[in-house]
Amino acid sequence: MRPPAPPLLIACLVMSLNSYTQQVPPCLPQYPGPESNSSFVCNSSSLRKFPSGFPSKTKTITVQSTQIFNLGAEALQGLPELQGLYLLDNQLKTLPSGLFRNLPQLHSLDLSGNLLEDLPAELFAPVGSLAFLSLGANQLTELHPSWFETLEELKILRLNHNQLKEIPPNCFRKLTLLMSLDLSFNLLRCLSPEMFRGLTFLTVLNLKNNPVTSIAPGTFRGTPTLWILSLRNNSLTHVAPGLFQSLKNLQRLDLSANEITSLEAPLVNVSSEFTLDLSGNPWACDCRLQALFNWAQEGNVDLFSKEDVVCAFPKSLKGKGATSLKRSQLCPC
Repeated sequence: MRPPAPPLLIACLVMSLNSYTQQVPPCLPQYPGPESNSSFVCNSSSLRKFPSGFPSKTKTITVQSTQIFNLGAEALQGLPELQGLYLLDNQLKTLPSGLFRNLPQLHSLDLSGNLLEDLPAELFAPVGSLAFLSLGANQLTELHPSWFETLEELKILRLNHNQLKEIPPNCFRKLTLLMSLDLSFNLLRCLSPEMFRGLTFLTVLNLKNNPVTSIAPGTFRGTPTLWILSLRNNSLTHVAPGLFQSLKNLQRLDLSANEITSLEAPLVNVSSEFTLDLSGNPWACDCRLQALFNWAQEGNVDLFSKEDVVCAFPKSLKGKGATSLKRSQLCPC
């Protein structure tokens, strides 16, 4: 049996271990080889201060899943070639004005999964080259149009999983090149044309998981290039006739999990492959639904999850699959 190590030896070992731990860099190169000095990942769960000392030629920085709750105004200075900054899943509560100055090449910025409640009005003014911006999974309760005034190159904007109750009129009017907008998992109740004015190249609009109860006529007239529109799991009881008629390029429309009882056909002007999800609504199985099915069949519309299109009215048909009913079984209008 070996004798116990002397206390002095144990103390030396602890000091040595502490010294080693302090020397372990909080950030490591993301790629080996020639790119090792241009991309860095910092994902230590114990990290509380934003790392410094990045090479001036650094192109991407990822700081993820740390305890960092604030950034100094000088944190990103001296990085003129920075192209991608990913600060996701940290504890950031606010950002200083001027944080993104002197970053002429920054095109991707991910601030998702933090605790941001508000942002300085001119925060993004110096980074007009941004093509991707994510503010998802924060605690934003309102949007300021000034955030987006200079982002004319933006292609993708994620605002999902916040607490937004409304979109200010003309908030996105300068985002004329935007292709994808994610507003899912917010608190939006009403949609109007002013919300989406200027988004003439938008192809994907995600509005699922909002308590939307009303959509004003003409709301989507300013987004003529939409391919995909999701209104899944909202609180819609009614859809105005012709609401989607201006969307000539629409390929997928998700109206599932709402409170819709009937829709007026034709829903859209089908000119190519088109997928429609009507599942999870309390349908009134009458001649109006038959007209909708007839339109879908004539236009080769793909009814997604059609086995979940179920009758809620009349009582005699409640729970029956609507698409399997014969015309004689449907109630007259």
